[in-house]
Amino acid sequence: LRNGTEIANIAAGTIGVANPRPVTPSTLFNIFSVSKGLLTIGVLRLVQDGPIDSLDDPVSKYWPAFANHNSEQQQLQSQQKSEVTVRHLLTHQAGLANVYPEDATLDTLLDWHAMTSFIAEHAEPSHKPG
Repeated sequence: LRNGTEIANIAAGTIGVANPRPVTPSTLFNIFSVSKGLLTIGVLRLVQDGPIDSLDDPVSKYWPAFANHNSEQQQLQSQQKSEVTVRHLLTHQAGLANVYPEDATLDTLLDWHAMTSFIAEHAEPSHKPG
């Protein structure tokens, strides 16, 4: 847009190898980590303004359910999870990149309550954070 007038509306190529349909101006794409930069700007603003003290604080300081342990076994498994910091989340170093419910559908992935509950109650890092 320039001065409120559309000057270009370009869509080209195909959606992908698994789905060779042509891209149109209304084609939706999953952006996953592309949003990380915008989220980071927002979090840094929260650090600047005070609601978040430090990027090196544990996530559980701001989201207590993140480190909840419902059983002794979960408590042992969750040692690494309690070490996850805000910085780890923002830099994909939390070990949670491939954490999804086994039966996840697109609707599940878009359900804020379902996903935050799953991450808090069931997600475990695949490696030591950092």
